[in-house]
Parts: sequence; C-alpha cells; structure tokens
Amino acid sequence: KRRVANMRELETEIKTLLEAKNTDIDYLQDVNSRVERYDMGGKLVEEFRQHMRAVIAADRGAHARRKKQQEEERKRQEAAAKKKQQEELERQARAKAEAEAKTAELKAEKEKLRQQLQQLETRAKKAETDAEQARLDGKSKLREQSNSLKALEDEIARLEEENRDLRDTVNRLEHDAEEQARAMESLREKNNSLTTQLGELKLEKDRVEMQNQTQERPRGST
Repeated sequence: KRRVANMRELETEIKTLLEAKNTDIDYLQDVNSRVERYDMGGKLVEEFRQHMRAVIAADRGAHARRKKQQEEERKRQEAAAKKKQQEELERQARAKAEAEAKTAELKAEKEKLRQQLQQLETRAKKAETDAEQARLDGKSKLREQSNSLKALEDEIARLEEENRDLRDTVNRLEHDAEEQARAMESLREKNNSLTTQLGELKLEKDRVEMQNQTQERPRGST
C-alpha cells in the first residue's frame, strides 16, 4: 500500500511538472530516479521522459551556447585584459619616461640652483672681503687723513711762528728805521751846524790872515 501510495504521489508530481514545463534538470533527474526505483511505465512516464530528454537536449544546446559565450567572453576578457595590460604597460612606460624626464629636469634645476647658490656664496664672500678691505682701507685712509691733518696743523703752527718772527722783525726794522731816521736828522742838523761853524771859522781864518798880512808889510818896509 505504501508503494502504491508513493507511485500515486509520483504520478501527481509528474503531471504537475509537465504542466509547469519544469526545466530544472536536477529535479527532473531526481524524479526519474524515483520512477526507475518503482519501475513505473505507461504513457505519463514516457511523456515525462520525452520532456526530460528535451530539457537535457535543450540544456546541452544552451550549455554549448553558454560554453561558446563563455569562451567568447573569456577571449574577450583576455583580449581586454591584454589590451588593458598593454595600455597599463604603455602608461607605465609613459609615466616612467615622464618621471625620468622630470627627474632629469629636477636634477638640472637642482644643479642650476646649486650653481646659483655657489655664485651667491662667492659673491657674499667677495662682498664680505670687500667690506673688510673697505673697512681696513677706511681705517688706513682715516689714519692718513689724521696724519695729514696733524702735518697741516704742524705746518700751520710753524708758519704762524714764522709769521710772528717776521712780524717781530718788521716791527724791529720799522723801529730801527725810525731810530735811523732820527739819527740821520740829528746828523743832518749837526752837519749843518758844523758847516755853519766851518764857514764862520773860514771867515775868521781869512780875516786873521788878512790881518796878519797887513801887519807884516810895515815891518818889511822898515
């Protein structure tokens, strides 16, 4: 009875799946294994097996199509992957080339900056040296100017001393000239006085001589 009941349930299940046109191969194969277990036959079982074969055949076709599609998809994906890989390699090559170019550019810029820095350092050192030299030159020039000023001050003092001496000499000469002028005037006055006295003495001499001559003649006649 249990077997018969199970067979009745299986027939109902087969009718249901045929009406639903069930295409679940795993389910259909499970139903078929139970049909074989109960050794069932008849039109319904034959119809079920035809349906199962058709589903399997269709599934095989679909599987082949799926496999073909999968193969095509695989090839497409491989081609896409290769293309992507090639593009990635090209991108990496471009990036590498750009990086190398950028590195070379940065190195050149770094070298340029290094040279500029070196030039600035050289100029700074030169400016520092020039400043130190200018400071030393300034001190030397200041020393020279100070020495020159001292020499000028000494020269001015000497000239002032000479000027005082000359002024004293002039004053002395002027004083001596006045003295000489007074002495010459006195001498002129003495000379005039002596000349007058001399004239008077000559007149007195002439007078005395005339007197002497007058007195000598009578004695000669006597």
